[in-house]
Amino acid sequence: MTKNEKEEFKEFITMSLAGHSAKFESQFDIINIKLTNIEEQTKKTNGRVNKLEENYNSVMLAQKDFATNKEVLTIQKDIDSVKSVKNFLLQTAATAGIVIGFIYTMLKVTGQIS
Repeated sequence: MTKNEKEEFKEFITMSLAGHSAKFESQFDIINIKLTNIEEQTKKTNGRVNKLEENYNSVMLAQKDFATNKEVLTIQKDIDSVKSVKNFLLQTAATAGIVIGFIYTMLKVTGQIS
C-alpha cells in the first residue's frame, strides 16, 4: 500500500467515523427532546394531581361523616388514576435513561465515540 493510498484510507475511515458520531449525536438529541417532553408532561400531571388532592382534601373536610359518599370515591379514583399515570411516566423516563446509558456505554466500549 502506497503512502497516498494509506492517506486516502485514513481519510475515509476518519470521515466514516465522523458520520457515525454525528448520527449518534443526533439520536441522542432526539432522545433528549423526548425526555424533555416526558418531563413537561410529568409536570403537567403533577399539577393535575395537586389540584385533585386539594379537591379531595376539601371534600374530606366538608364531609367527614360521609366517607363512602360517591363524590369522594370518584375523586379518590381520579387521584389514583393520575398517580398511576405519573408513576408510568416516571418509570418510562427512568427506563429511557437506562437504555441511553447502556447505548452510550456500549458505544464508548466499542470505540465508536470518544
